[in-house]
Amino acid sequence: MQLGHPRNPAGAASQRDLAVDYDVVRRVIPLLSTMAAAPPSAAELAALMSTTLDELERAIRAWCGLSPAVFAQALTAEHIRARLARARSWPEVHGCVHAFETRIVAAITDDARRRGAGLDIAHGFHASPFGEALLLTTQDGLCGLAFVDDESGPDRQAALDDMAARWPRARFHEAPQDTANLATCIFGEPATQRRHVVPLVLIGTPFDLQVWQALLQIPIGQLVSYTQIAQHLGRPSASRAVGTANGRNPISFVVPCHRALRGDGSLGGYYWGLTRKRAMIAWEARTDLAD
Repeated sequence: MQLGHPRNPAGAASQRDLAVDYDVVRRVIPLLSTMAAAPPSAAELAALMSTTLDELERAIRAWCGLSPAVFAQALTAEHIRARLARARSWPEVHGCVHAFETRIVAAITDDARRRGAGLDIAHGFHASPFGEALLLTTQDGLCGLAFVDDESGPDRQAALDDMAARWPRARFHEAPQDTANLATCIFGEPATQRRHVVPLVLIGTPFDLQVWQALLQIPIGQLVSYTQIAQHLGRPSASRAVGTANGRNPISFVVPCHRALRGDGSLGGYYWGLTRKRAMIAWEARTDLAD
């Protein structure tokens, strides 16, 4: 399944292109969420955005391959509930998790005592379809993926401080050359993605690790509820705990916590903001809505 950036089949979109197009998308999404019952037409949306219809169409198609009207449809409560209803029981959930392959190479139990003790973590900032991303890696594989806040201007230090606070006893150093290949594989073109495996290092409590490994079984285009995950883990009464563990996921997008919702189809929370969660859901809706 090919879900790389749709702008240019022959090569990755430039950092500027990704930033410009996502900036349009992140401003469109709050408008749509306030009009969920009756999404505006593309022309109305362009007027609300103070832009031209052609420019709105160009930006959204370049970002996800959908027209503005179909993009709006992907974010309606009705469409999201329908996607959630497709996976009523866990055995029906099957397919590719991402266009690229993932492999868990380490699952490290990390409680309040350890807090990352003994870990060396390299980090780097890279362009992504969801704003600037912060990638963190141990010598074995990707252990963190966060996003730089883009609502009040980019704040790289805040994103780094937030992730470092999860493992305060680890040693952090800036090394974008160590994270660049991972960023290209995760956010690049399908031809690049298919050639590589993203190794994952999961660091969390035993229950967190169980939830995150369950998330890695949810394929592109599927949405599941916290209750379904709890039932899959043999803990049917632990849906609230699943939601909490979901929110603690340190490897955003790759460990697809954005695909887990409340049972009524409402989005629940998202550590990196509901606008970004909606963006990811719309991005992945291309699997069945491409027009």
